Amino acid sequence: MTDHACREIRFGRITREEGIHLVKTYEQKPVKYLDQFCKWLGSDFRSMYFLLDLHRNPDFWKKDEQGKWVFSGLSLQLKSGKTPTQELFKATSTFESNLGANYITVGKGI
Repeated sequence: MTDHACREIRFGRITREEGIHLVKTYEQKPVKYLDQFCKWLGSDFRSMYFLLDLHRNPDFWKKDEQGKWVFSGLSLQLKSGKTPTQELFKATSTFESNLGANYITVGKGI
């Protein structure tokens, strides 16, 4: 959800406040059609969550004493009234383009 909201903010289609509201509202909702998606993949829930768990961001997800994942992401920090710091936003790579004002959601590698 957060990545979609960020994209819409960057493209100027929603405001930052609208994006924060959307993330707070939908970020922790269960996936509505997960059973159909798993069926389409030819997989089951356990396999799906095994793969998803491998890619959890350790800055926002921790395991509790029972081994269950607990979320402590940005939307919960905003709900609690904490002000996010610049440290929460880390660039992992840079992207440069001479394509002008075109929208790029997924770019082709060189």
